[in-house]
Amino acid sequence: MFINRITFSIDKRKHSEQDCIEFNRITSYHEELLHHYLPKKVNLGGFGFFSNKLQTDLSSIKIKPYGQCIDYFHQVTENTVTEFLKTQPANQIGLLNDLLKKSISEISIEHKVDTEIFFETIEHIKESYLGFEKKMNISKTHKSRKIKIEIIRVVSLNFEHIICRILNKSNDIIDEWILENNTSIYDCSYSYRKSKWNENNLEIYDRFDKIHKTIDVIKYIEQST
Repeated sequence: MFINRITFSIDKRKHSEQDCIEFNRITSYHEELLHHYLPKKVNLGGFGFFSNKLQTDLSSIKIKPYGQCIDYFHQVTENTVTEFLKTQPANQIGLLNDLLKKSISEISIEHKVDTEIFFETIEHIKESYLGFEKKMNISKTHKSRKIKIEIIRVVSLNFEHIICRILNKSNDIIDEWILENNTSIYDCSYSYRKSKWNENNLEIYDRFDKIHKTIDVIKYIEQST
């Protein structure tokens, strides 16, 4: 099995609900960055789920493998999370990167890990922490070949949305707009499952095979004639 989840968590009993929400927001974004830039089929000891747990209690166990999962317990001070939430996003991403490098290094002592690949990705997201765009598989070229529609997931720390981008045959952007605001990776996989042309309309279907969005491109075809 190759890695498909990398998470961070804190002890909910020792932090306020709001702090937990904010911590999860930042660490979920960090995981998005990692999986966007990580190649496919990266090995971390054959585990699929990798959890980094921040704790203040002393424990003799630092690495706990079980089934398809592996946990790493980071020893932190009482004010680590509080200070973490006060700092700037670049510093937050940097701290999570440092913790991740530490846990990966120690896990690699006893397990086969693609350490260099992980470290290269971690270095890359230091410079790319502001976010990314990802073209979705439902993007399609019109049968006339005059235009193509790109459906793009845009992700940053403070927002996430789906945009529609129209390009001509020279790959110039001729129009662009937001299809849906305040989305997530789950909206992406559920509501934007597949697409097909119906004459000059691109129909986008959800996981129930119901039309979620329809994009009429006739005016763009006429402009490109």
